[in-house]
Amino acid sequence: MTTIKKNIIIKTFFLSFVVFLIKFINPMGVLGDVCSPWVCAGTSGYLKVVSCKLIPNGSSGYCGNDVLQPNALLTCTNPDCTGFASGVDGCSGLTPITINYIGCTCSLGGTCAGGNGTSCSVGGYLGTCQDCLATGGTCPLPRGSDRGCCVAPTVTPTPTATPTATSTATPTATPITYSCNSACTTNAQCSSVDASWSCDVTSSKCRLASNPTSLSCDPCVASCGGTTCGSTSDVPNQVTNVRVNGALSGNLNLTSSSTLNITWNDPGVPDPNSNIEYYVIKVWDKANGATPPGTCNATTNCVRYQTASKIESYSVAASATHDNNIYVSVRAVNSTCVTVGWGAWSANSSFNLVANVGGNIYEDSSATTDAFNNCTGSNSTPINLNTEIGTTIATSIGGTAGAITSSFIINNVPYAPTASWDDHGFDVSLNINNSDPLNAIVCACPIDLINPYLCKHTNTSSPSLNQNIYVSSVNLSNDSWWQTSGGNVYGANSLISLVPDTCSVNPSCNAFIVTQNITADSKSAGIPMTGATSISSNGYYTERGASEPRAVDTSHENLIVENYAFFNRGVNLSTATTIASTISAIPTGATPNAEGTEVYYRNGNLTVDISSTRNVASNKKIVIFVNGDITFTSDPDVNMITVSNGGFIGFISNGDITFDASVGNTSATSTTANIAGVFVTDGYINVDGYSDAPLNDDTLKDNKFIGEGTFVGWSGFSLTRNYENTTNPLQKALNNTNPIEVFIFRPDFNLNIPDIMMRPSLVWQEVN
Repeated sequence: MTTIKKNIIIKTFFLSFVVFLIKFINPMGVLGDVCSPWVCAGTSGYLKVVSCKLIPNGSSGYCGNDVLQPNALLTCTNPDCTGFASGVDGCSGLTPITINYIGCTCSLGGTCAGGNGTSCSVGGYLGTCQDCLATGGTCPLPRGSDRGCCVAPTVTPTPTATPTATSTATPTATPITYSCNSACTTNAQCSSVDASWSCDVTSSKCRLASNPTSLSCDPCVASCGGTTCGSTSDVPNQVTNVRVNGALSGNLNLTSSSTLNITWNDPGVPDPNSNIEYYVIKVWDKANGATPPGTCNATTNCVRYQTASKIESYSVAASATHDNNIYVSVRAVNSTCVTVGWGAWSANSSFNLVANVGGNIYEDSSATTDAFNNCTGSNSTPINLNTEIGTTIATSIGGTAGAITSSFIINNVPYAPTASWDDHGFDVSLNINNSDPLNAIVCACPIDLINPYLCKHTNTSSPSLNQNIYVSSVNLSNDSWWQTSGGNVYGANSLISLVPDTCSVNPSCNAFIVTQNITADSKSAGIPMTGATSISSNGYYTERGASEPRAVDTSHENLIVENYAFFNRGVNLSTATTIASTISAIPTGATPNAEGTEVYYRNGNLTVDISSTRNVASNKKIVIFVNGDITFTSDPDVNMITVSNGGFIGFISNGDITFDASVGNTSATSTTANIAGVFVTDGYINVDGYSDAPLNDDTLKDNKFIGEGTFVGWSGFSLTRNYENTTNPLQKALNNTNPIEVFIFRPDFNLNIPDIMMRPSLVWQEVN
């Protein structure tokens, strides 16, 4: 900053003939770092310095004196700049200089009270305040640095006598000097020094009339690029009317294009001759607040863009860095000044980036899904769901669904085209509200593990218009049922197996309680019989001819009860080989009787836990008596006991015989037996299911039980399995064509039955 001090000396002359002999003293060198009124003096006298110009790089400066014409500047010639008076040394920095506090206040790191450039008095002369660099009332005055406050000599210097005129000079009055920031009372006092000055009414000091706040009285200079004095035209006005894709705020649907076309108004500048060089645009996540982040990066969720020139538009692809709930702000920049002129940021413009998600609905029961839940199926049969009132389609992150017909569209879903966006991987769910549960529309792909009417796409992106859904019409109204193959079946008090009508129309399903054997022998199918008045089988009885013979309301009062007591009456169980409470294989070690039969006995409950196939050879006959319950356990899909032709194994209990839910085949179409033998119990034969298992536990679903041989429960049968009890609710549809319990008659067991089980018995009945 250039500081200009101007003085006027008012003198009263008593005119007389005076001859002056004036000796001009050449000024000495000054290192432009301080203006001392005692610098630039000669060795034979001194003159007061009335103006000084500092040079920023520390080279020699300029100073003038009141002998020369006003404001004249001379180059100091002596680089040492040695002052005449003792202790003055204003430039060399060899000795400290006393700081005079009159008119300004200095402290460590502080500034003059009036600011740099304000006047302060030093020994009657006006000095200039500079930043303070020391305390204790002294400034060391290091070279190249600011000098603190007003610098003055320790004592008034005594100048070397200057040659005077040969005649006596006329006495003069003491001069009154005015400079920038001098106290004043009239405008004339200041304007007589500089016509551009006046006496500022606020501070009562001489100031620049056009800019009275300037402490240095610098003439006003127009700002960068402008023409108006004092204008701030290097700072552009605030940008307004920021739009993205034509909208001032709200949803921006990017289904067709990811481009953000940002436009705004030219804000102009205070001085029309100033410039706007370019614009800066910031786009950031609303979660980071309403103020544009100072730095744009992944941490601040902000992206910064800059136009190449003064153009009021910018196009850029939406970025995952700022995600889909954004603010947009623009500012104008004038970069032609030494200091860049930054316009104010525009008011935040708030936008939500959205897109559409949709697809078509087709009927295809065989559609499949991949690891990402994307479906592949036939698109040949669209199905219209507008008749299924209450059916809905939605995403897990929002959006507005339109009407559901054979297609669907969800508008304004949060934009998330790739995995780098926060909302990517959302669900799209079609929830079907069936009007006809007997012919229900269910999901074929994608499917929900719990709800067959919920078609759920996962890991979805937005936009996405290929989220096709495949459905099928399935009857889910049928319950589980059982079936026998070959032989007769008898239920004393009831005979119930509700063979569904859906089985009768499926070529792979035999709609009978009793079917023919595996060789399809037409006479192998037995006759269903019951003591009840009817058989509950939906009209399907036996595969033994078109008439489907059956017997109802039969009497069993004289039926021989071949139970535990019946079979062991001819066996001395005290001599039978005893077995442990749990066995994992077919028992061995018993001494065969005369006909070769091995007899084993367990006094108490028995668990048969076999996890791999155990075979009864063709030359083996085994009978196991249990005074208690028998429970069979295994792993799914294990054929735990097989019996070769000619062999025999029988389990006879006076309690219950239970086949644990673990015994069975996971495939509903399997024909492999899980166990073979003759099973007779005084209590119930139970084929247990996972009735209490969680529906989402795939390891605890009900499996298909297949038993070979003869099964007699004198108290009854308890068959509780159901395909519905699985992780996939559509498994219930397996009831339509698949029995869940199957009992296969083995006629060879009748041929190979041990003698101890064929004791003759007499049934006495009174006859007329």
